[in-house]
Amino acid sequence: MGWRHRFSRGVGSTGRVRPDEGMAMEHSDQLQEIVLSNQGVQLHDVYAGPDGVLTGASRAAQEARITAEILERRDEVERKERDVKRRNKTMEAHVNILRAEFEAEKEELLQVIKQVKLRAETLAMELAKVAKAGRAGKVVGKDRGDGKRREG
Repeated sequence: MGWRHRFSRGVGSTGRVRPDEGMAMEHSDQLQEIVLSNQGVQLHDVYAGPDGVLTGASRAAQEARITAEILERRDEVERKERDVKRRNKTMEAHVNILRAEFEAEKEELLQVIKQVKLRAETLAMELAKVAKAGRAGKVVGKDRGDGKRREG
């Protein structure tokens, strides 16, 4: 009993190794790629995806595609984060402009309100004077309807 193996020829070859039938050990469905190179024997994880199990150059190409997609998405996230910051600064600038415009209009309106109140107080004082004068003396004549009084 031992290990059975099957290798392609040449440096950088890949192969599969599996235990002999009847070996006293737990079975595993784990697959690994054995790479024979000038640096010795190395075990690499295989890529198991929707297209099946990939080894060798196919695995490396798939890993490169995935890495490229990860980098692309990371760049997209960074672009969107910069866009959010830029839009936020633009919005804050607009809000500050609106706030300044409001403050200027508010000052003008407060001045108008102050003038209207002052005029209302002046009119109220004049009305009080007229009413006081009317009570002090008699009004002679009646209104003819044209704003003129007639003697009577």
